[in-house]
Amino acid sequence: SSECRPSSNATAMAHRLRSRNARNVVVQQPRSAEQMLETLHGILYEDVGAGVRHVAAAEKTWSESDMTKRIVRYIVKAASASDLLNLPWQEAVTKFVQSAMGSFSASCQEKPWFYDLELSDVFGRASCELLTSNKTRPRPDLDSVMELAEMEYQSYLDQILHNKAMWISVEQSFVDAKVRQKVFTALQKSYQVALDMAIQDTRPMGELPKLEGFMKKWIEDALTRSWNAVNDESERLLTERNSASLFRKLMAPFGPDHPFSCVPGVLTQSIGRPPPNWAFIGQQVRSIFMSWQSQKSGGSSKKRRKT
Repeated sequence: SSECRPSSNATAMAHRLRSRNARNVVVQQPRSAEQMLETLHGILYEDVGAGVRHVAAAEKTWSESDMTKRIVRYIVKAASASDLLNLPWQEAVTKFVQSAMGSFSASCQEKPWFYDLELSDVFGRASCELLTSNKTRPRPDLDSVMELAEMEYQSYLDQILHNKAMWISVEQSFVDAKVRQKVFTALQKSYQVALDMAIQDTRPMGELPKLEGFMKKWIEDALTRSWNAVNDESERLLTERNSASLFRKLMAPFGPDHPFSCVPGVLTQSIGRPPPNWAFIGQQVRSIFMSWQSQKSGGSSKKRRKT
């Protein structure tokens, strides 16, 4: 049968659900949205509450009960969107998780416990319950729903952490608030373009040359965008020194003992992340500033920089 049921890989989760006297969370016939939301509310209070107990000591303002209520409210509100009833299940789960995480992160991402609260199972189980009111066919199996929900949750967390890491690196490299925002925006807009170019380059090469190609493109595009955004004050506010400092900090934005890096892991699986003093960064930044100086000497307009 193609109806939604636990696969062999979901046995542990199925046992967990049965041990709580819960119904099979994805049923053959869709239930009403009201029934689904009522059941979801109960599930979330239990599961979110269990997670919150592990991190509540780090919260100085809200009580443990307040933390649980807030997080449950964000998730239930996302699940209440009427269009989720008629979307294909993959789209419904993706939209649900992204909407809930958007509200949750907007309210809580500066909390000291935000990255320690584990909600991947919560979103997996909530997504299965959500689909009991979804009217589309075919019905997915439980394992597929859990896998997609947890992947979307982790992806959203990774993006939040990536943006936070970039912002910290910018703050530590630039003083002026307006410059910080413009450089941060330039980093965001140029990152994915550089990564796509590196991934799509099918020439046979090792990880290091591919990583260097990514970094060269990211540095060039980000600094050019930053220079053009800052305009007339570029030469004073955007220097070779603070530009090199920025990209060095992006190698290990939370310090050498923290594993996170703004360098994409897909490009460093074998070689690991580069050290903050990676000579390649200084060489690339210097090359860009020398090129700009050459353009200026040749009479090129300093309003718009090219690389």
